[in-house]
Amino acid sequence: NLNNYENNGSISSSIFLNDTNIGSDGDVLAAFIEGSQRGLAFATQIPIELEQSPYAGTYQFLMLIYSNTVSDEVITFKFYDNETDTVYDVIETIEFTSDMILGNAIEPILLTIQ
Repeated sequence: NLNNYENNGSISSSIFLNDTNIGSDGDVLAAFIEGSQRGLAFATQIPIELEQSPYAGTYQFLMLIYSNTVSDEVITFKFYDNETDTVYDVIETIEFTSDMILGNAIEPILLTIQ
């Protein structure tokens, strides 16, 4: 329930596997703090018309993440690949900061799965 949280921040990210940008319709990225889900984003295709972005035509995950603290919580991520019906742990973690804005369509935060 989003109304249970006082603070939020946003992250725009791309998922990489073996140095390859992956993502397709139906893929999902979820954010967790201490095992509690705090954010969810479905794959969004970046318009090809966004020519200034090397990520034009690829998929990104545009997410709001929620917390009751202003900072000092570690965000972990899980990626669901719809095509293979597989859930992956994301290697990177991010520290939550209220009102953070990390990444955008031109320069997303790069997250890696194994």
